[in-house]
Amino acid sequence: MVNLYSFQTQNQIAKPFEDKIIQFFQKFYNCITLTDLRDSDRYRNYDIDFHAILMHDEILKSRMYEIKVDTKISRTRNFYIEPEGWLRKCKAEIILYYDTEKSLLYNISNYELKRFVYNHLSDFKHTSVDTSDWGGYSVGGVLVPYDILVKNLNPEVNEIK
Repeated sequence: MVNLYSFQTQNQIAKPFEDKIIQFFQKFYNCITLTDLRDSDRYRNYDIDFHAILMHDEILKSRMYEIKVDTKISRTRNFYIEPEGWLRKCKAEIILYYDTEKSLLYNISNYELKRFVYNHLSDFKHTSVDTSDWGGYSVGGVLVPYDILVKNLNPEVNEIK
């Protein structure tokens, strides 16, 4: 019997982690304002979870963020990226990729991630996951080895307990 992935179930699992990440972000990133956009159809279509205005070196910076919650990264030692799915449609400037098992948050430039993944697409193992949502379909992705992504993109990493 094949286990089917459920996007809707994954969103329910991710929600408390997303809430924790947003609280962490507000507290530790000199956040002036933060607007939660997760319930906005307009921003959901662009894979944007929140907008924040931050104070950095006396300069205000406005950024859009997408949160990705991964429950398997510690076991598989891979980032699961969907080049023709969320990576292509995501318009956020920063991807906050969260490892639930180790409570680690990777702050990754979306531009750098796209450039890296698309330039090295043939180097990564391609996989697909069947989903039970909306009549069922298959989601294609690549497994980007943890060590390779961290070495090449050097993301800021924060522990969030």
